[in-house]
Amino acid sequence: SSLLIAVSGGIDSVAILFAIKQLQRFGYSCSLRVLHINHGTRAGQVDEERFVKELCESLGIPCTSKKLEHLNPNKNFEYNARLGRYDELYKFANDDEKIVLAHHIDDSFEWSMLQTLRSSGVEGLVGIPVVNDKVIRPFMCVTKDQIIRFAKAFDLPFIEDPTNEQIKYERNYIRHEVVPAFSCLLYTSDAADDSLR
Repeated sequence: SSLLIAVSGGIDSVAILFAIKQLQRFGYSCSLRVLHINHGTRAGQVDEERFVKELCESLGIPCTSKKLEHLNPNKNFEYNARLGRYDELYKFANDDEKIVLAHHIDDSFEWSMLQTLRSSGVEGLVGIPVVNDKVIRPFMCVTKDQIIRFAKAFDLPFIEDPTNEQIKYERNYIRHEVVPAFSCLLYTSDAADDSLR
């Protein structure tokens, strides 16, 4: 299939864009396009849009930007923004295109944790699917740390979204507060097990 890659300008989406572009050196010849979603909720998103367009131009990949309208950053923002992104991606994708998202193992763990806290259903235990209809997630075999090391190895440029540090958003709270606490518990448990051996 041809690929439509969602690129925000952050390290994950820039890394997957670069990785897929590099595969063309090995005979991977299907067409690539990029869609950038501008949420229109803060001034810095104009710079992110410009950055993604310039990056795609340097790689020789066609890039289109879509702006989401009427998003309220203080009212169900994460949920509404996600729905808006998927809606734009599906509308923009051609019939023969797969939509590429840069979710990775850490994202899947955070999502599962969030779903488990919201309900006791089996959905939260499954994690983010690697393939779901037209959507594919090639980075579901790697961790955030591996993506960071990959980006450093190739000196990839990217833009850090300042809202990623705001724990008022559920996913950020899970990422910055809950996951580190679990990591501490796991390492403490491992150390205790080692001392008993």
